[in-house]
Parts: sequence; C-alpha cells; structure tokens
Amino acid sequence: MTDHRYLQDLKNLSAKAKDTAAQAKARAIEKYWPSIERVCRESVGPAALKVARDDEKLTGIARAVYPALRSAKGFLPKLAQLRRIHAGEG
Repeated sequence: MTDHRYLQDLKNLSAKAKDTAAQAKARAIEKYWPSIERVCRESVGPAALKVARDDEKLTGIARAVYPALRSAKGFLPKLAQLRRIHAGEG
C-alpha cells in the first residue's frame, strides 16, 4: 500500500514540476518576445521578411523551433503576428 502511495506521490510531483517548467518557459517567451520582434524588425528585417513570405521555409522553421517551445502557450499566434508585421499587414 505504501509503495502505491509513494508512486502516486512521485507521479504528482513529476506532473507539478513539468507544469512549473512549462509556466516558466511561457513567462520567458512573453518577457523576451518584444526584444525578439525588435531584433527581427531592425537587424534581420529583409531576410526575415523574405522567409516570412515563403510558407515552406516558415513552416520548416516553426517545425524546428516549436518542439523546444511547445509547452509555451501562445507561441504560434505570436509567430503569426510577427509574420503579419513583416508582411506589412499590421
């Protein structure tokens, strides 16, 4: 009986740690997103715009980056927003 409780406590602790890590990642992305957008606009501008207009390249980049950030909610909407900014749509 104690083994079962121990395993359940361990699972709960693991789930809590994963949730805490996911929240920390989401906060970090939110915190640094304005800087990322600024760097893209100012430094990467023309190259980013070229990639943003190429659906295949942009999808490839998102697929490469997304797994590392998948727990961070709002990543893809932010990526879409950045794409619209570089396309001159807003």
